[in-house]
Amino acid sequence: MSEILKNNIEYFMESLPELRNINKNIDEYSLSDIKALADIFAVPIDYCFKYKLKQEEENIKEFSKHIKILALDVDGVLTDAGLYITTSEDEIKKFNAQDGIAIQFAIKKGITVILLSSGLRDEIISYRARMLKIPLFYVGKESKWEKLKMFAEENGINPQDVAYIGDDVNDLVVLENVGLSVCPQNAVSIVKDNSKIHLYKNGGTGAVREFIERLFSDIFN
Repeated sequence: MSEILKNNIEYFMESLPELRNINKNIDEYSLSDIKALADIFAVPIDYCFKYKLKQEEENIKEFSKHIKILALDVDGVLTDAGLYITTSEDEIKKFNAQDGIAIQFAIKKGITVILLSSGLRDEIISYRARMLKIPLFYVGKESKWEKLKMFAEENGINPQDVAYIGDDVNDLVVLENVGLSVCPQNAVSIVKDNSKIHLYKNGGTGAVREFIERLFSDIFN
């Protein structure tokens, strides 16, 4: 059994005291036991073998003390990456309402939320931004990182105080330059390899909500 897996099982047991009563050594845990633990905590089972989950949680809590900007990719993060195109050439994207509520909470906490998209049309994204009272968004083919860096510099914000959630190769430069790089479960492999935080949910299904809830435990208090 790998050290990462052992540490994750120990983390699960720390998080749920009832599990400490299980009369079994960690080395004796079967794949079905590990899957059961992953299901309890809603963690993708492969994460148990790949990522240091306790360390990631600690990194999120530490970052919550100084985060200034939460920047978000759109397709694949705020949506499920699906795109519907009608015969009249209209685009339709599906957003998650629970993400929206969490984003509004983050804004009330004083965090600047920015949407960044490599798309060609901004009508849907600008409308969603207005719905959530997000004044800052960019849609286009220019570098997402350059746009984000320019805003941070203009407002005297250190990139190390920026968290970014991205899912695809066009997010890599941003992920490599911000203080906290985050990806949803559906992110491509190279993005996962370059992210510090691996969310349990897919984009468009509450991944952004998950991150904000883990960032601020008092979201509903």
